[in-house]
Amino acid sequence: MSFFDNVMYILDFQTDNIPKPYGLYHMFCLIITFIGSIIIIKRCKNQSEAQKKHVLLLLGSIIILLEIYKQLVCSHTLGIWKYNWGIFPFQFCSTPLFLIIIAALLKDNKLRDCIYMFLTTYGFIAGLVVLVNPSDVFVNTIGLNLQTMIHHSIMVFTAIYLFSSGSLKLKYSSMNQAVALFLLLVTTALILNFSIHGQVDTDFNMFFLSPYYAPTSFIALFIVNNFGYLSYLISYIILFSVASYLVFLILLKINKYKIK
Repeated sequence: MSFFDNVMYILDFQTDNIPKPYGLYHMFCLIITFIGSIIIIKRCKNQSEAQKKHVLLLLGSIIILLEIYKQLVCSHTLGIWKYNWGIFPFQFCSTPLFLIIIAALLKDNKLRDCIYMFLTTYGFIAGLVVLVNPSDVFVNTIGLNLQTMIHHSIMVFTAIYLFSSGSLKLKYSSMNQAVALFLLLVTTALILNFSIHGQVDTDFNMFFLSPYYAPTSFIALFIVNNFGYLSYLISYIILFSVASYLVFLILLKINKYKIK
């Protein structure tokens, strides 16, 4: 084997004991996420623009490096390199890979406010959903199990940091723009799903919204089977948007309490 193959063999170290939801590993990750969130709330209040930029660049860089690891491991099998289009990084939870870095580099403007709001609301909900219900993300590759939990924990950390550091402008206009950004990302995912389907030899299902594959969630599958794909798509958009709007309203209440 080449040096690269040897490195990939090490990075792809596997175990027969796949972590189980609410097993020891999962509970450990939840505890670490909870402790990390408390530290952020306590230590990261009203930071300077330079501090905010550095923190976001750090968080963004960590998940990008971990994503590169994931892409390499999932596309290298038995000494053969073949890109795995099934893990193309444009899932809902992949959006922080580019949005965090973009936000960190932007000056104070409406676009940055929109991305901040998206990361704090939609990003928080998406990360939390996987942290609470990781049944579909645990595999037998140890490094990938670390990657997925760190990635989704950082999504939660980013949301809490943006609020605690005073970065977030809690305005209805910013929240509405975040909804528009979500719709844009969903539309992009749909275009990719329709245009790339059949062009690659693996499942290509961005945002898990492709009509060509059955949803893995029991509720989503029930909706598709009984009411059709369009109902599932609309339900997906509404559910995440309502949940994210609730996060926004809760933050508004918390902010008013803090001001008092």
